[in-house]
Amino acid sequence: MKKFIYLAVSIAMIGLYSCGGGSTSSSSALPTSKVDYQMLSDSVALRKVYDAVREKLGENIQGVDRISINIARPSKDETIIRQGKPDEFRINLSYLYPKDKNKLFSQYYVNDRGWSSGEVKGIQLIVGNAETFRLEDEMCDLSPLTAETLFKITQNALAKYQDTAKYSYQYVKNIEIKQGLVTVTVYGKLAANDIGKSLYYKADLQGAAKN
Repeated sequence: MKKFIYLAVSIAMIGLYSCGGGSTSSSSALPTSKVDYQMLSDSVALRKVYDAVREKLGENIQGVDRISINIARPSKDETIIRQGKPDEFRINLSYLYPKDKNKLFSQYYVNDRGWSSGEVKGIQLIVGNAETFRLEDEMCDLSPLTAETLFKITQNALAKYQDTAKYSYQYVKNIEIKQGLVTVTVYGKLAANDIGKSLYYKADLQGAAKN
């Protein structure tokens, strides 16, 4: 059982590059228009995503709250189908705010809009002792995770769940990194009834399976 559960609450928007580390040259390699929905299981494409995330985090890499890398297919796989809407690629970053260790800083990237403005978020504690809670203790050091290990984790997820006889198609829909765990969502449409199904694979930052 988790010792603490907390909720991030928006406080203020700040400048686009006021907290991100380093340059943003790797972000130019991210998709900006057409999105290949299979890109998160492609070693070259995933490496570009990994490099952009590492570059954006900069020196904040040791205080990561959550990273989510997502493929959305609004014309095929979402709860509300929007005909003709192209596939989307999104990154969500949340990490310890360098100017205040009691707050988080978050940004997101969308393929047709680029990086959002930064947002500072306060914390509401849902479960746990408020007097002993320290936000920085809940953060994850992402340094041990290499691009090669991240790719290996996605391949292991597909190897575990991919079934061409059972599904009409499958792909890596989401990669979430939080509290030292990588969770890969493998999504597919069942051939028998065209119903979507999500399966989850977990590994630590060294690639060892956790489920």
